[in-house]
Amino acid sequence: MKKLQLSSASILRFLTNSSPLLIIFVFLLSFSTMGIFQVNYYSEIFNTRLPNIGPLLAVFIALVTQFARLAFGLAGARDISSGKVVTGALGLLASLGVTMFEHWEVARMAEHWATPALLHLLQFVVWVAFLAEIRLLMTVANEEAAEAEEEYQQSRHQRSGNGIPAYS
Repeated sequence: MKKLQLSSASILRFLTNSSPLLIIFVFLLSFSTMGIFQVNYYSEIFNTRLPNIGPLLAVFIALVTQFARLAFGLAGARDISSGKVVTGALGLLASLGVTMFEHWEVARMAEHWATPALLHLLQFVVWVAFLAEIRLLMTVANEEAAEAEEEYQQSRHQRSGNGIPAYS
């Protein structure tokens, strides 16, 4: 039976190897947090004009905003990892647009609720998701580059048909 060895180095290695999952977790928590605030905010806004469907519209607005942000982030990571840097950058630019909208939106929320302290907290939540998205893109791109390098090194050491190592 293998003995479990816990050391600060092994724990740090585990956390480092898990960091992409932690980034995605931050990403999703941020989206969930903003979605909850958006539903609350838009429900209050729409309840006066459209009391029968206001809450439903609020949920739809939150879902559209947060799923757009998630889709742009994940598609950008996928595009960059598959070598499509231009489309990945366009996805990141689209996500930046949604982020800027949310930055403006939380200012309106804080003003509507007359709670200035809420402004900076929600702006942090909005921008930390964008930073997590950028970091996720970098992580995926680095992993793809490492895999490509490994494949190159393996192919370099394979023998050609005449028995001579295929070094270039």
